[in-house]
Amino acid sequence: MRRVWAMAGQLAKASGVDKRELVYDWTRERFGKDSLRTLSGRELSMLQSWLEDQVAGLSQARKRKGPDPRVAGDEYCKEAEPRPKAHEGITREQSKALDDLRRSLGWSLRRYRGFCERQIGRSWPQTKRQAVAVHEGLEAMLRRDWPLQRIWDVATDLLEHHRDELTPWERRFLFDMRARIRDDQVLGFGKLIKVQEIHRKRGQNRDE
Repeated sequence: MRRVWAMAGQLAKASGVDKRELVYDWTRERFGKDSLRTLSGRELSMLQSWLEDQVAGLSQARKRKGPDPRVAGDEYCKEAEPRPKAHEGITREQSKALDDLRRSLGWSLRRYRGFCERQIGRSWPQTKRQAVAVHEGLEAMLRRDWPLQRIWDVATDLLEHHRDELTPWERRFLFDMRARIRDDQVLGFGKLIKVQEIHRKRGQNRDE
């Protein structure tokens, strides 16, 4: 068990996902179980093998001296200063941003891993460039699911029908979001995630 949790901790640092969520998502996916104590010896060995494979992939990424051919070219680094090298490890900030996007899309870890494998050939981004490649893909999907008209409609509904439930900061934020849309300003994904959070807390749950 100590070995399992130690490897899960290493993977959690790279993926930005809580180690318990990583482990229990995998065991629910494979065996329909929420506790390691209920796993058979064979099932526990399968979990350990999966974790070992993931951690081995992290070690290989750290040793790599050149660009990863499975990751798109320098266009992913053009705005970085100084430009990161392909073998540099993913940062904690990147990991958190990716997990925020995954949660905003409502994706399970299984779906997220599948997306990463299609984008970069790995279950988790392990370098800065891989993280940017996955981030751009996730953000594009989030913007597709939440176009400007939907953001406008949600903000308007909250201000008109849930105004008394909003904090002063939330009201100012939503007014600002509508002003930005009206002025054709680019909205960062962080602001979009905040609209979703307010919608879930103040509007969506009450409507349901």
